[in-house]
Amino acid sequence: MKAGIKKQEVKFIVTDEYREWIALIKDRIRNSQIKASIKVNRELLELYWHIGEDIVNRQKHSKWREGLLRQMSIDLKKTFPDMAGFSETNLKTMRLWYRFYTKAVNCSGRSNYTVPVGAGNRFFLCGASGAFTGWRA
Repeated sequence: MKAGIKKQEVKFIVTDEYREWIALIKDRIRNSQIKASIKVNRELLELYWHIGEDIVNRQKHSKWREGLLRQMSIDLKKTFPDMAGFSETNLKTMRLWYRFYTKAVNCSGRSNYTVPVGAGNRFFLCGASGAFTGWRA
């Protein structure tokens, strides 16, 4: 700014119309924040489901029985130090969650059948053959 020249402030008169409009903007921002949180949670649930599935399958079909979850926890926490959720206990919970729901859902020969699970819009899927095929949001 050049010496001797003052910046003039522009006065803004806050009217009822402005207050209503800014309240709507704030509501949109809050709603977007909530929607983003829901999408992140949905993605994390799907990630945890697939990690549980992978653990079950790897332990079933390989020599990685004991010590797998401990080593997996160490490796994941080292690679993702700012991300919580990869303790050995959490990995056991992911495995348990996958095992529980794959046993709890009985497609009983129904093809292309969905089974609602918990609150929200989570469904287990039964494929055309009637076999359990996974879940979706």
